[in-house]
Amino acid sequence: MHSLQFTAESSSNGVVERDFTVGDVPGVLWSPASGAIDRAPLVLMGHGGGNHKKHPAMAGRARLLVTGCGFHVAVIDAPGHGDRPRTAHDEAEIAELFRARAAGEPEGPIVVRYNDHLAELTVPEYQALLDALQELPEIGGDGPVGYWGINMGTAIGVPFVAAEPRIT
Repeated sequence: MHSLQFTAESSSNGVVERDFTVGDVPGVLWSPASGAIDRAPLVLMGHGGGNHKKHPAMAGRARLLVTGCGFHVAVIDAPGHGDRPRTAHDEAEIAELFRARAAGEPEGPIVVRYNDHLAELTVPEYQALLDALQELPEIGGDGPVGYWGINMGTAIGVPFVAAEPRIT
C-alpha cells in the first residue's frame, strides 16, 4: 500500500486544491474549503486521452462537484499522460494512431487496444488511490464513492468500477 503525499495546496472560491502523489502516481484532490473535519462523498474521475489530471474539463467538473454538491474529487494522471513519462509502448501506440489517421484508416482498433493496456495498468492505481484517500478523516472509509470518466477515462473507469465494490 502506498501512502498519499500532498505536494502543493491552494485555495480559491470555496475550493481547496491539493496536488499529491500515491507512490509515483501524481494526482490532484479538490475539496470543499469548509474544513478538513467535514465528511463528504468522493468522486474519482478519469481524464481523456492525450490530456492530464488538471485539464480544464477535469478542473471545471471538479469545481462544480465541490461547490455545487460538497463532494471531494480526485484525478490521477494516466500512464504516459500529464506528469507521467511516456514509455516506448506509449510512443509506439501514439505513432500508430497518427499513422492510421494520416492514412485515413480506422483509429478505433488502435484506441481500444491502447486503452485496454492503460486500464490494466491504471485500475490497480485507482484502487491504491482509493485506499489512501479513505484514510483521510475528511473522506473516511464508510462514505459513498463514485466515478466519472471522459473518453479514455471511461475506458479505464468501466473495468475499475467493475473490479471495485467500494464504488457505490
